Amino acid sequence: MKIPIKSTNPDLRLKELQELKISIEAKLKSLFQLPKVSNERLSK
Repeated sequence: MKIPIKSTNPDLRLKELQELKISIEAKLKSLFQLPKVSNERLSK
């Protein structure tokens, strides 16, 4: 799977990849936190 990259400048390309990685990690974290929160509420 190829990720579309807007710029040809290596520095900008690296920055875009880092931003993409951060956004993916944030989505994953929120996905993993949701079940934990609901489990804590159920156990109380």
